[in-house]
Amino acid sequence: MLRCAWLASLLLGGAGAVVAQDSVALNASFGYVNADGSEIIALEAVATPAEIRAAICSGARVAPVSFAREQDQQEGDDGRAVATNFARESGDVFRFLGGNGRANETCYLTADSGLAAAATPVTVRAGRGCDALRLREAALAKGRAVVHCWPLGGTSGGADVLAIQFAVVDTSALASVVVAERDQLLYYDQPATYRGPGGDIWRADDGGTLAPDAFGILFYCRLGTRRVMALTWVGAEGEDSYLLVADSTRTFRTAAQSYRHWAPE
Repeated sequence: MLRCAWLASLLLGGAGAVVAQDSVALNASFGYVNADGSEIIALEAVATPAEIRAAICSGARVAPVSFAREQDQQEGDDGRAVATNFARESGDVFRFLGGNGRANETCYLTADSGLAAAATPVTVRAGRGCDALRLREAALAKGRAVVHCWPLGGTSGGADVLAIQFAVVDTSALASVVVAERDQLLYYDQPATYRGPGGDIWRADDGGTLAPDAFGILFYCRLGTRRVMALTWVGAEGEDSYLLVADSTRTFRTAAQSYRHWAPE
């Protein structure tokens, strides 16, 4: 990972304006990397591609990028956002400065130097479980019992990220990705409809139980009083990506969202 101070200097010194920190999702997009790790294509339209200066990838790896070209759709495009179809899909393409990409991975493209400098990895902690006190607090906040809890990882600053499935109330199902900091719990709620025993709820083929392995966290950071997290969620035929922001409330809102379709052809 690049040193934060050096990275901020690089981003601020380059061409184009830096996005204000009150708009972390402005002039930005999720994207995916080509087969040799040299380029990344944006999944959404970028307002000013020349201002994009960094890609934040899994493990909060921050790599400098520069705008390469606007790519037109080519013959044979199969509609899948995967490395094998990269050269045929339309979109804004950026080149890694130093070839730091990993084939086919999802990253967040941004012009915001403050966001890039503050990005922190969320790493798996072996043997770490869900704290009972935190679970009681979550159950009280949501007004329903906790059925399952899975630790997704933690940060060096002491924040833990959990996936929690709550008890069904009538036909109302609820799961949340929860960030547990020292003094608060922050929720990214996923309400859904319960259709009976064994029925799918959040994803096709989940059988009514949340699949924690389907989640990936690119990064987490604190920006003043705000908390920002980039989250991926794999499904049967693709992957959703979310940039989540928690402001004065204890609830994450979706600031940006993309979808990568990758199967079937």
